[in-house]
Amino acid sequence: MIVTKAWNGREAVEIFENSEPGYFDVILMNLMMPKMGGLEATRRIRKMDREDAKSIPIDIKTILAVFDQVFGTS
Repeated sequence: MIVTKAWNGREAVEIFENSEPGYFDVILMNLMMPKMGGLEATRRIRKMDREDAKSIPIDIKTILAVFDQVFGTS
């Protein structure tokens, strides 16, 4: 498994846009990111003129939800 990390929503869009079609199997998107939020980044990816942009699973979470899943804090 290869994991690619983006530090903000704008970078996430750029990374996907510059990847080969079909390179990514799934996108894990943080809802609250600097420069561009996860919802806007998801919208921009879905609007790209590539077949995989329309079909790739995108799982949107907040970092708090991920923290809770990992550490069972609730």
